[in-house]
Amino acid sequence: MKQSENKPTTEYKSAKSRPAVMPSQIKTGLPVLAANDVQLGVVDHMQGADAIKLDKDEKGVHHFIPLGWVRSVDTSLHLDRPGEQAMKEWSVEAPRAR
Repeated sequence: MKQSENKPTTEYKSAKSRPAVMPSQIKTGLPVLAANDVQLGVVDHMQGADAIKLDKDEKGVHHFIPLGWVRSVDTSLHLDRPGEQAMKEWSVEAPRAR
């Protein structure tokens, strides 16, 4: 019998397993809500296959968040982390194409 392999991962995972969110679910204009229900912005569009570009903020700056942060999508895009953490970790530069 083979033992299953335990491969380490660098992706952020919650304690609960959840199905992956598909890029096709990310729509322009969706509000982006942090885990603590704070609205962080609005989706501008998908940037490549795994990043989400947010509309410009009040200072005229776009922010980028990884698709891997998305917990679920309904009438809003729900993130897996609180707003303060997300704002510390998001990027103002578009991710490089792979």
